[in-house]
Amino acid sequence: KKRGVREHLDGVDAANLWQPVSYCCTATSGLCSFWQWAGASVASTSARSTPDNRPARETGQRGKRLRGGAAKIMTGRAAPTPPQASPRDVAVDDEQQTPRHGLVYRVGSKRKDEDRAVAGEHVTCGGERFAYFAIFDGHGGKDAADRCQATLHDQISRRAPDSSKATDALSEGLRRACWELDEDLGSAHVDAGTTATILCIGRSTATLGWVGDSTALVVDMTSPKPAWATPKHNPQNPSEVARMKAEWGARREFLLYESPDGEDQAYNEAMDAFTATYEKRLADHFRAQNLPPLRPNLIRDSMRRETLINDRCDRVNTMRRKQSFEAVTKFGKVVSGQDMDATIDMKRHDSNFTRRTSPEDGRPRGPVVVGANWRGRRPGTTVGGASTCVTRSIGDWDASRAVIPEPETRTWETSNVFDRVVLASDGLWDLVSFDQAAVCMRSVDDPQKAAQLLLKRAKSESARRGYSGLKDDTTILVVDINPKGLAVTETAQGCAC
Repeated sequence: KKRGVREHLDGVDAANLWQPVSYCCTATSGLCSFWQWAGASVASTSARSTPDNRPARETGQRGKRLRGGAAKIMTGRAAPTPPQASPRDVAVDDEQQTPRHGLVYRVGSKRKDEDRAVAGEHVTCGGERFAYFAIFDGHGGKDAADRCQATLHDQISRRAPDSSKATDALSEGLRRACWELDEDLGSAHVDAGTTATILCIGRSTATLGWVGDSTALVVDMTSPKPAWATPKHNPQNPSEVARMKAEWGARREFLLYESPDGEDQAYNEAMDAFTATYEKRLADHFRAQNLPPLRPNLIRDSMRRETLINDRCDRVNTMRRKQSFEAVTKFGKVVSGQDMDATIDMKRHDSNFTRRTSPEDGRPRGPVVVGANWRGRRPGTTVGGASTCVTRSIGDWDASRAVIPEPETRTWETSNVFDRVVLASDGLWDLVSFDQAAVCMRSVDDPQKAAQLLLKRAKSESARRGYSGLKDDTTILVVDINPKGLAVTETAQGCAC
């Protein structure tokens, strides 16, 4: 491998070393490292795989592939260290420049390879250009994460409304894009799902948007104050539990809804009238419980999504993932794919918070998840839907109907800050605490080294717990927001890495 890399570098013109470089995360490479090479343009990086998820490579050229002359994809565990970029960051005033960042990726011991990442792309909203970074943690397959990786940033730019305030246009564009992608996936019979955590950096602001439990951690590099993290969308979040119960209650009440004046209404008209009244009562309830308010029309959008799912069920007569059609053994009884098939609608669908059961003895185990049950086509049969550890995701049409693609967003000023943002899948956060991560972030200047430190810390903790390698796919993307070019004093003090 070293010889292949050396031959590759010997054959590259020196001038091309100053061009944008992109790298690839693949299952065989294990660790995908990104270096930002100095020059007139800063690298635009995406964690990509080939369509069939095999390593990208030229036939007969192990460990390298050239695209368009200067763009290079490198695989293999060993590679020479390229020239390091300046240790100072840049403001996003120049469209060709991207904030410093580092990316590492490791496939877990289960070999799922369902994480995806994008770094260094751009979106344009409200007349302002934003640097775009994102990670996606797929589940139930790779298709949803692949689709988000390839198209989400383009859809944000396309769906952003005309607005006098660029950050408002960005937040609304992200919301619309997530819902649109969810509908595209479900309509195409892609029942896999994915989390999404997005960071967009503009001239003087940064915006985080997230769906699911892939947490973003923001570390103030100029002070020892605690870092803050995005709340997870999972059954351990009281706000999410209240929201899901409210949506389940809306479905039950709507089935009994009658027009106040007794007149017949079209389905959509009846839904709009019902949700307008229901959301007013819900706002009062959330206020009394000191819970954050829901977005206006969120219940309506969620119920319209249910209608799309029901229409698909009527067309294809099933809502099961591919593996569910195969014969399985459950608690000693063989259940055929035909018995597991289901025709479902809102009246036949029930969701609840539950715990997954052991395949050996049927006893509950693991964390609380969102379960889904459907009535089977045969009388008296019940079909278990996909259970999810998240309460929001893009995709997952065969899961609970209240698992929605609605992103939360947060925007803050960045003119006078030096923040280091960590976007990571739960493969990291299941092993490393926020405090440990913050200490590692403050110990080095280079964001690539910081990402590698976090990966090393996760591997160490995984070994301490007795796992063979990392239990889950782990993606770590570290981005510096440092318009004034402030320095970091490198020290390993307190960093258990």
